[in-house]
Amino acid sequence: LIWAKHAEEVWIQAEIITSTDKEIIIRTVDDPNGRVVLGPNEPIFLRTSDVFTSEGLSVLDDLTQLTHLHEPAVLSSLQNRFDIDKIYTFT
Repeated sequence: LIWAKHAEEVWIQAEIITSTDKEIIIRTVDDPNGRVVLGPNEPIFLRTSDVFTSEGLSVLDDLTQLTHLHEPAVLSSLQNRFDIDKIYTFT
C-alpha cells in the first residue's frame, strides 16, 4: 500500500502491481481496474491500512505515533480526524 502523487488530490491511495528499474505500475483505490505507470523518480510513500473498530474509523490522538511520518500520512490522518469530528490532536 502506497501514496502516489496526484494532480488534483495531491496524494492518492494506491498499491503497486509491478515494478522494474524503469517504471512502477500501480492500481489506485478509486479505479481498481485501471493501471497507472509511474517513472522511477516519481515520489511514492508507504501507507498503512485504515483501522475500523465497532465505533467506526480508529484514529490516533498523537500524530507522532503514525507508523509512517511523512506529508501524505499526516494529511490523511488529519482528514480522517476531520471526517469523524475529532479535529484536535496532541501535536
